[in-house]
Amino acid sequence: LEELPEELITNILNVLGITSLIRCRQLNKLFKDTIDNNLALQYKLELAINGMEDGPPSPVTTAERLHILRQHRTAWDSMSHTSVQNIPSIRGYPWDFYGGVLARGTSTRGISFIQLPSLLKGIPQRTWEFLELGVEIQDFHIDPAQDLLVIIGGTRSRCVILLACDVVSQIILILRSSVHIRSLSSGGPHPSAQKSGVLRYKHSLQGHRFILNIIAKYLGVLFVNEDMSRKLVVWDWKRDVVVMEFYSDVQCSFAFLSERYILVAQGHSRGIIITIYAFVPTPASTGSTSPQLICQFHYPPIISSYEVVDILVTGLPSPGWTPPKHLSVPFHLGRNHRLISLSITFREGGNAIHTIPLSTFLHHIHRYEFGAAPSGCKISWDDWAPTNTRIHSWNHLFGYTHVRTMHGTSSIFFREHRDLFGFVACRHLTIEEYNPLAVRKATLEMKDSPDMHDSEEEGGEHTRMSGHPAWDGVFGTGSDDVSFPLRERTCSLGFPCWTEPIIGEDHFIVLREMGGQHQYQVHCF
Repeated sequence: LEELPEELITNILNVLGITSLIRCRQLNKLFKDTIDNNLALQYKLELAINGMEDGPPSPVTTAERLHILRQHRTAWDSMSHTSVQNIPSIRGYPWDFYGGVLARGTSTRGISFIQLPSLLKGIPQRTWEFLELGVEIQDFHIDPAQDLLVIIGGTRSRCVILLACDVVSQIILILRSSVHIRSLSSGGPHPSAQKSGVLRYKHSLQGHRFILNIIAKYLGVLFVNEDMSRKLVVWDWKRDVVVMEFYSDVQCSFAFLSERYILVAQGHSRGIIITIYAFVPTPASTGSTSPQLICQFHYPPIISSYEVVDILVTGLPSPGWTPPKHLSVPFHLGRNHRLISLSITFREGGNAIHTIPLSTFLHHIHRYEFGAAPSGCKISWDDWAPTNTRIHSWNHLFGYTHVRTMHGTSSIFFREHRDLFGFVACRHLTIEEYNPLAVRKATLEMKDSPDMHDSEEEGGEHTRMSGHPAWDGVFGTGSDDVSFPLRERTCSLGFPCWTEPIIGEDHFIVLREMGGQHQYQVHCF
């Protein structure tokens, strides 16, 4: 090996996968020195350890990207933001936070936007606003990478109920919904959508609550009606074509796993089930909007008193998502570096969160694709959940804010510490990160330097390999073995907050009160 040109060895090492590269580094001094002294190989390792991938070509060199990446990680590890700003919170209107853009409804027909800055990545702050979008806004969702603004608009129509032939018994107003595809930058119809910019559907759409998810050219909307029935519709929004319809009379939620597969979770009095469907029509199913069943993930029987009354699936950003190209970021979150989270509310007994790596579902999908598993196979709890998933209790109500408490493989929340009398003594902001490579690296570093570990009461970074038991036996026997490698950081903000914090790739946001007004306090990295 010593006789081979270093450039040849480097080129060979550069095409290896991360696992093989790490093993080579451990083989001997030659490989270790070669890898440690090569910027490209170091950058490749650091990207993998941090769950990132390289950004698009730009004048920023590999050495500069590696330096910025290390600064970015150090800033998050020490919770040392580069800037803080306060943004007024407009209560009573929908809002969204996606891809580093905070969008706030300002009226029933207006939205304002702020592209939050990142000094380390060179992302500037930008603000714009649409005062009149021409539609009554029920809800909306944004995707800055596609310059996409999806609006659920409402139209009130009169419905007359007759008691007899000529006697009016009741006049009620029905709010019918429509889906508008707009440009995030102009507010007009999106140039890639059909001319009208309004998606068609064969039946009238109604809902008093909505869940919206976007992945590339597909838009999924879950309409939750007042009778709690649910209708999930997936459109190819560029062609204005419905590719999937799904109806449920029990609690359900969904998340995209890829541009072909979708996860639907359902909960009722008899248990919880996760189903994976292929929603993109095949040549044999052209014209059908019924999804193809791929596999089902089962939970242990739930004790009858623990009836599921709500379930919410989170997996943001959508797998495969990358930042807008015009930002030319040096690096970004890996495309499949995601967690899928099920937030479950029980009629009696509180709430629980089950967190699962996206790779768990992709593994079983790949088995189906390669013929190792039949379509519609049922996967028992013991075959998918006891290792590498996490279940823990949650003592807060779930809401829309909760959807944004997770980003990629990181989650953010407040942890309360009580005194001997049961009163809240302090609240620490806590960020938990699932990343086996980062956890392994940090654990080794902490063994070498025990002083890195601060006490939780003082705040600081905590790294731990944790195996959390299932919550109070809700999932029955056999579920107490779930384990999850976590890296944890905490800090004290020094002021009270009333809602859950929000996290993104380069920011976290808390809602605080200043001078009697609620404001978003944005911490930028």
